[in-house]
Amino acid sequence: MDRAKLQQQVRELRGRIPDASLYELLGVPRDASDADIKKAFHAAARIFHVDNYPNVDLGDLRAGMQEVFGELSRAHATLTNPEKRREYDAALALNERGVPTDVRSIFLADESFRAGKRLVERGAYAEAKRQLEVATKLNRSEPDYWAYYHWAEFGLLETDANGVPKSDAAVRRITEALTQVLAENERCFAAALFLGHIARVGGDEKSAERYYKRVLANDAQNLEATSNLRLLNRRRESRNTGFFTKLFGGKK
Repeated sequence: MDRAKLQQQVRELRGRIPDASLYELLGVPRDASDADIKKAFHAAARIFHVDNYPNVDLGDLRAGMQEVFGELSRAHATLTNPEKRREYDAALALNERGVPTDVRSIFLADESFRAGKRLVERGAYAEAKRQLEVATKLNRSEPDYWAYYHWAEFGLLETDANGVPKSDAAVRRITEALTQVLAENERCFAAALFLGHIARVGGDEKSAERYYKRVLANDAQNLEATSNLRLLNRRRESRNTGFFTKLFGGKK
């Protein structure tokens, strides 16, 4: 191993990380095929993966190599995933047209948001909040990021035996935050959906129904809004049935 050469390669690549595109980090053209991208990544891995130097004391080189390999791995994972590559290319194109965007931050924010959203769906609100906080710091302009962040906050509230949050003040704060998100971004259906959930949990069925219908007016296939609206309707029917049964007596 030529230690001086490796040290120079690590230094040069680390210096390029903040400004280079993912294509540039891997040393491939924009129209590179999956096979070309994988080939470039494997070639770089042979240089920068610390496991390729089992009997070498890398010393202070190790941390730099791990940072470089982490970035190369992210570039490889992004550019070999068709959906992520399309999103990255779109952000890159905006940046090149002079739109004031930080491509790297936007893309990292999207990755954190996706991770946070998955965690929300699993009910892992503490870790979800951490991921979504990263997303909102990197890209403050995305309303969905804020909607999911505030919903994760709601999921972390202490509740009573019936699942109702104990702190009215905290519920008001989160409700106001989501309402503000929705007011500024009328098509942020996630904010409307979560406001519906909060209203339902708090017993305000009219508001919950209004928010769920707002979601469905723009996304008729939204399963979460549909199922919750059906639940509200069943509860209403059950109460009405109970009332008339008491009033007129049950069937003979």
